[in-house]
Amino acid sequence: MRYSAMCLILLLAQSALAQEAVKETTPALIKKLGSANFQERLRASKLLHERPEAAPALRDALRSSDLETAKRARDILDYFERRDLEIALKEGRVDKLIEAVTARKLGDREEESWQLVGDFTRRVIDLHHKKKGAKLDNVLRWSATPLFAVCADRVTESTIVEPLEGYYLRVGEIDIDRGRNRPKVFTNGFFMGGFALVKGPVRIVGTGKHVIIAGQTVKLSGIEGYGACFIISAGDIVINEGIVDSLLIARGKVTCGATCENNHIISGKSIVTAQEPVNCILSENEANPLGFIRWSDSPKAKPIPQSKN
Repeated sequence: MRYSAMCLILLLAQSALAQEAVKETTPALIKKLGSANFQERLRASKLLHERPEAAPALRDALRSSDLETAKRARDILDYFERRDLEIALKEGRVDKLIEAVTARKLGDREEESWQLVGDFTRRVIDLHHKKKGAKLDNVLRWSATPLFAVCADRVTESTIVEPLEGYYLRVGEIDIDRGRNRPKVFTNGFFMGGFALVKGPVRIVGTGKHVIIAGQTVKLSGIEGYGACFIISAGDIVINEGIVDSLLIARGKVTCGATCENNHIISGKSIVTAQEPVNCILSENEANPLGFIRWSDSPKAKPIPQSKN
């Protein structure tokens, strides 16, 4: 009886605290982030962690002249982003991963973003291998080893980077043509392969082994062809030369212009190959690749107003 009474008292106390928290507005809680009272600051932070709708007001608070308020607002916003990213990755929302990670500036939680990208990549490869796809050991090695980070709006063959290999690109667009302008000395080795997370389109004239996760269409060409690639595109994938031992996943159409051998190709629309595929796993009209990857819903079409007679 005494135990039940204590439980009831605790429940009533928690209910009272919850009701009190609801009464406090978001601006009031943000103001308390800079309170001289530590417990008050701590409590305000805890309550704001439970209010994702407070994000716009917290972004405004980043400009506060009070350093404690700005710091705590940043910590809460980082928590929101990290939580949303973890949920998105658990659900296979690849476009959410691209959007969030490419938005970060160079040096902004690099280890965390690399870990998220690596975990996602390894999850996809594991599912790919379970479908008896070609071994992508090079991708597994890359995803497990921190690489040299490069952040830019646009990357070309003229982008100067040291060292010349071992990249992790977080960029807006890639447009690399190793034959363009024919530089006597290459300033980077992007055309030979690397690990890229790209918000926009990708165009590479080169060769090598590439890991590309892109928000728009990916186009690869080059007389030597490509092998052991891992490509996920929210648009189309166009390979103008041969490709072997690779995993290609596109929300749109996949086109292979030459040899297509020992590949696992998944398309949300159709797959077109110039030559007969050899030892390939092909899947068309697939909305949920590998039972894991999902794309954000397209905007719903607005209903056409009915005329009144």
